[in-house]
Amino acid sequence: MSDPWASPERVELVLALVVDAQQAAGCQYVMVRVADARAHCERARANGARILTEPADYMYGERQDGAEDFAGHRWTFTESLADVDPQTWGGQYLDPD
Repeated sequence: MSDPWASPERVELVLALVVDAQQAAGCQYVMVRVADARAHCERARANGARILTEPADYMYGERQDGAEDFAGHRWTFTESLADVDPQTWGGQYLDPD
């Protein structure tokens, strides 16, 4: 059996937690980019994660699913499907000034 911590997704998860803790103290919401959200969801389920939302495609060009780990932390996993102009799905560009 291979080491589950050796996959690129696992490494990115650990880094995402550190970044999130530094930028938003006390926040437990983490979004992690993965190469294949469907495959990741199945691996997470097989390893005991509670799947909160099955992979779904969104109009803004992402496929996302959600899971809860053994400690109750909630995770969103996202896969980019397309570079979609926000104005096509109701988004707005904001003036940075």
